[in-house]
Amino acid sequence: MEKFVFTCIMVVLFNTITFAQHKAHHMNDSLSANDYLFRSTTEELSKIFDSPERDAWQKPGEVIKSLGDITNKTVVDLGCGSGYFSLRLAYVGANVVAADIDSSFLAIVEGKRVDHEIDRNHLKTQLIDESRLNLANNSADIILLVNAYHHISDRVDYFSVANKVLKPNGKIVIVDFYNIPLPVGPPVNHKVSKDQVLNELKKAGYQSIEENTDLLEYQYIITVEKF
Repeated sequence: MEKFVFTCIMVVLFNTITFAQHKAHHMNDSLSANDYLFRSTTEELSKIFDSPERDAWQKPGEVIKSLGDITNKTVVDLGCGSGYFSLRLAYVGANVVAADIDSSFLAIVEGKRVDHEIDRNHLKTQLIDESRLNLANNSADIILLVNAYHHISDRVDYFSVANKVLKPNGKIVIVDFYNIPLPVGPPVNHKVSKDQVLNELKKAGYQSIEENTDLLEYQYIITVEKF
């Protein structure tokens, strides 16, 4: 009898845990990429974004090197977060606009700028709108999005407008995760495939498109030029 009761308890416990996991999984599926991200505080996210372990797979130095000579070029770090790339871009001589929809992240970036004694001419912050890139036309040499593309909703319209922000010969560089299970990055259902990105950019009007799938293990790099 005791064995039977114990077995019943274990079955109920297993079913309860399985149901909870199933429910949590579907709750994550129903969340947008932004809602999923901001379940955590900006301080918690900053620790993740700035983790030393990230350097090994993100290869920030190699990504920046792939941009070419950016000395005195205006680089918009779109969706800058805690400034992981913003500071590195400024260190190599770019004039960086750290842009994000969250003012808390921008405050963190500004604090880092002061702590690292980086001149405001080389690093400034810009609060942007979630659905529209509200930056001046012909103001950016490069718009860089690292792990940010999948957070934008109406991407065709967004990047059609973003083209106007670019200076002549300007470019947009997108670094984002392959939409497969990976040890890093967001849930698979929040990722955008490389082919989908290419298709959306073509719909937005871009014709000169380059792909790089060799530099990073978990991410593709797509570069488009101003049209």
